[in-house]
Amino acid sequence: MMIILKNIADVIVGYQSKSRILERSDGLYRLIQGKDFTALHDLREKTLLKFYPERNPNLYFVCKGDILFQARGTAHFAYCMTKELSNTLAFSSFYIIRLKTKDILPEYLAWWLNQKSAQTYFNIHAKSTAISFISKKSLLQLDIKIPSLVVQEKVHRAVALLQKEAALQHELLKRRTELVNAVCMWASDHPYKIF
Repeated sequence: MMIILKNIADVIVGYQSKSRILERSDGLYRLIQGKDFTALHDLREKTLLKFYPERNPNLYFVCKGDILFQARGTAHFAYCMTKELSNTLAFSSFYIIRLKTKDILPEYLAWWLNQKSAQTYFNIHAKSTAISFISKKSLLQLDIKIPSLVVQEKVHRAVALLQKEAALQHELLKRRTELVNAVCMWASDHPYKIF
């Protein structure tokens, strides 16, 4: 079954500030920005900026099950919040997608938004000046294929395993690179030793 996004979810624009957001070490709130995601689109919680919002933060809180969609930038990706993060807001470059129904898994919807058909749609509808931008109206008109919950759960489990494998491979490559660089550095300091 195909259904457009506006029939199954609300879309909220992330936190907008009238002035530059300043980091505060004593800040009670945290802000998710595009730079807080890895190349594999995993959220790095430790890098979140701490600050004091200048407007009501309640409108921009992210909750478990919300989907963050990067509307502005070079990549338009979706990320599903899989756990609660207290006092955490999404920046204005994101849309917060909140499902209105229990018939769709948020993990499945995030996966769908990252698929080729959705990405092709975003490429066609992107407004581009210096930075590519997907309008809220365009996002809400996206067709979503909705299988049964059983199938959605299977897709979610398969994708979670794939993401875990990708993260492990990325970490392995990073450590292997560090090892080779350390050995090469040692060899350059000890040119008469054989390695």
